[in-house]
Amino acid sequence: MKEVSKRETILDAALSVVAAKGYISTKVEDIARKAGVAKGTVYLYFKDKSDIYIGLVDSILSKGLELVREIDSRPLSQREKLSEVFAAWVRGMHEQPGMVPLVSMESINLAAREVDRFKQSIKPRIRELIEAIAAIVRPGIEAGEFRRVDPYMAALMFVHSFPMNIMVVRHKLPVQDPVGTTLDMFFHGILPGTEPKPNHNGNHRKPL
Repeated sequence: MKEVSKRETILDAALSVVAAKGYISTKVEDIARKAGVAKGTVYLYFKDKSDIYIGLVDSILSKGLELVREIDSRPLSQREKLSEVFAAWVRGMHEQPGMVPLVSMESINLAAREVDRFKQSIKPRIRELIEAIAAIVRPGIEAGEFRRVDPYMAALMFVHSFPMNIMVVRHKLPVQDPVGTTLDMFFHGILPGTEPKPNHNGNHRKPL
């Protein structure tokens, strides 16, 4: 097994175990058992449990960031780019729902209190993600696609909106088209008069 693939195997196992047991209750031996390696092998790649968590969250955020940048390079409107990013993130979270508690602010703050190096490694990655979303919002404002709002606040609201779709499934809430509904509320808010206009069939157009 190659070096990179073994590290990824350990991270995949950590994702499964931490999602099931929580960060505090997870032990390194649990991760090693799930990965099918000796406990000592884990320490060849990670200093301790906190280092595994850092590697796990960094991997999740890095993949999310790569996706944002790839979609931003496509010849789409800024609104279409945000919609594509959101839909892709939700698909990924439904495929691996264990990611949601890992990247929640509660878990991040818990780990940050436990180890300072988490702040040094992960907080800059979160900032990169917010900057990437703001970089999509900003041209949309200048082009008149979006009204003049703070790009960073819009980016924060966008990032914190997508885990709600997992909660809809977990709590079996009777929400029709959670992705479309969330995007509609993000783009139009909840005030009357801001909803999308009906199309020629009399049905409301959903956000792209």
